Amino acid sequence: MSDILTIREDLAQSIRDTVGEALNVYSYPAESIALPAAVIVPADPYWQPATFGAQPSINSAVQVSIDVQLIVPRTEVEQAIIDLEQFGLGIGIAIATAPVLRFVAMSSPDPITVGEIDALKVVLETTGKV
Repeated sequence: MSDILTIREDLAQSIRDTVGEALNVYSYPAESIALPAAVIVPADPYWQPATFGAQPSINSAVQVSIDVQLIVPRTEVEQAIIDLEQFGLGIGIAIATAPVLRFVAMSSPDPITVGEIDALKVVLETTGKV
């Protein structure tokens, strides 16, 4: 049985190994990030009993949900979308090779601002049993 910390760290390393150095990978939300970036964050719900209606105990499995926020600069919208697609595919492959997690979905792009940089963000949703 894995723990959430191990899952988070393993996912970050798997993304680094799959995508390479072109993407900055953060295992946790950071005060400042360098773009392009993948930031691993808790999803909502973060964890819940693996069996509906079950009461959690020290030995019971839980269903964990972790999001990967993929953020790229939006200097040119077309290139930003291409970057989201390429990095998103690499992250999807990294999630698929993770021993506990499974890939659920990738959101559509949302415009955001990171510091003073205009950017686009997608969220890649994962879930798994711990």
